[in-house]
Amino acid sequence: MAILPNGEKVVKIQRPGLNKFFDIDIRNLKLVAEYFQRSETLVLDPSNDRIGIYDGYSKILYEEIDYVNEGKNADRFRRDFRNIKWVRVPFVNWDYTSPKVLTLEYFPGVKIQFGAA
Repeated sequence: MAILPNGEKVVKIQRPGLNKFFDIDIRNLKLVAEYFQRSETLVLDPSNDRIGIYDGYSKILYEEIDYVNEGKNADRFRRDFRNIKWVRVPFVNWDYTSPKVLTLEYFPGVKIQFGAA
C-alpha cells in the first residue's frame, strides 16, 4: 500500500525484476510446448497446437504485467458491472499510473493464503 500526497491510500506496485522472471518462465514453458508438440507418444490429442496455446498465453501474461493495460481493463470491468450492487471495482488514479505502477483506490480486505503460513 502507498499513500498519495492528498492522503489517499492506493495499491499495486510491480515487483522489481518481474519482467526478467516472466522471460525465464515463458522461455521454459516454450521449451515444454515445443517438446510436447514434437512428441508422438506423450500427446493425448495430436491435433492440439501446443505452440499456438503457448503463444496465446504468453501474450496474455505480458499484457497482465503492463499496468496501464490492466487499468484499462479495470475501467472496462467497472463500466460493464456498474449496475450490479455487489460488484465493486477500485477506481484507477491515472495521474499516478504507469506500466509498472497501478494506482488503485484502496479497498481493505483479507489476504487469502494457501499452504503453510
